Amino acid sequence: GQVGSSIPIVGDTVALVPNPLTQEGADRAGEKATIAQLLPALPSGLKPPAIICVGLNYKVHAAEVGLPEPKYPVIFMKNPSAATG
Repeated sequence: GQVGSSIPIVGDTVALVPNPLTQEGADRAGEKATIAQLLPALPSGLKPPAIICVGLNYKVHAAEVGLPEPKYPVIFMKNPSAATG
């Protein structure tokens, strides 16, 4: 895999970024890490009343979709029927 690819998979190399709100992990920003495991977005069988999402929460994603980087991540909701798997 490559740093900055849009859909990460096991074995991809990624750059670590700090939490934009708390700056947790700032001491490791830019370090490279290899994805060892991908976890499901939601536990199997869970029926949430709503799905709350965070978008444009890192520079590469904003650039990928051709939008300016927002001051704060975009929060939006999805209907629970949007979850698959």
